[in-house]
Amino acid sequence: LIGDICGLTESEYVADMKKYRYWGMYGLFIAGDRSQFDDVFRLVPNTFIRYGTDTHEFRVTRFYPENDIANVQDEREYSETINEIAGLMHENMRLISLKWKRPYISMTGGMDSKTTVACTNGLYSDITAIYRCTATGPMRKPLKRSRPR
Repeated sequence: LIGDICGLTESEYVADMKKYRYWGMYGLFIAGDRSQFDDVFRLVPNTFIRYGTDTHEFRVTRFYPENDIANVQDEREYSETINEIAGLMHENMRLISLKWKRPYISMTGGMDSKTTVACTNGLYSDITAIYRCTATGPMRKPLKRSRPR
């Protein structure tokens, strides 16, 4: 919307990112405070904007976690981190399926709902997906394991 109103064009960074083979899977998700336009930023969770009256500059400040988190150093650490996160999310979905009878996952087709469904692997019979089709209204379907291709 802001791009349309202000007549902005997408940044060179985003134009390059769109060439990435997995870009279509995630839509316009750009990490950090970037947007698809130069000089337009977003305020992400765990941050606030501070204006320095002496410097006349804005600064984004992260308030949680208080200490910097170390970046992964190699492919092995990256894989370990992803596997740990996936395990935690899967366990969370398992606990949800135990606590509530047939819980729902709201499916938007976005990155969050795709990740949530992936983390329910092995629990599909216990969880129902809900999504909205504009032509027919809300729909509820049990999750099913897809057939191997």
